[in-house]
Amino acid sequence: MILHRDEHIVRQCQELVSAWLRERGLELKPSKTRITHTLSVLEGTPGFAFLGFAIRHYPVGKTRSAKDTRGDC
Repeated sequence: MILHRDEHIVRQCQELVSAWLRERGLELKPSKTRITHTLSVLEGTPGFAFLGFAIRHYPVGKTRSAKDTRGDC
């Protein structure tokens, strides 16, 4: 799993990982390799599943904020 806010960096890392695996006679399986955003939809659904957990962001509306009842983040 590679996490970064810049998609360009993620794609560079994917190339590096693919090259490293190729040296060992392995490859990334395209059907199981997906680049996605955790909030907005690039293709398919946002986020991903990892070890049984759904990893994604949810949009916050005008009446909801990221702060708790004390005003802390």
